[in-house]
Amino acid sequence: MLAEASGPGVLFAKLRALLFFLWSFTLALPLFVTMLAMAPFVMLFDKSRLVGDAGSGGGGACRRALAIHTLEALRTSSKKASS
Repeated sequence: MLAEASGPGVLFAKLRALLFFLWSFTLALPLFVTMLAMAPFVMLFDKSRLVGDAGSGGGGACRRALAIHTLEALRTSSKKASS
């Protein structure tokens, strides 16, 4: 069984932990509120983007896949050239 530590060091460590938690919460709260305010607009624009992608007959998916494939091809060719 472990003995519990005591003394001013433990109290200071607990105080530091509490202050760290409060500071993190203080910084995160405005970000959380901003994200909540933006959420309806993001959902609305995501719906219109998905409808636009579906209406293009998959052309958008092909363009995105081509861009990714091109980057991967460049990455592998640069690895071969460096070795």
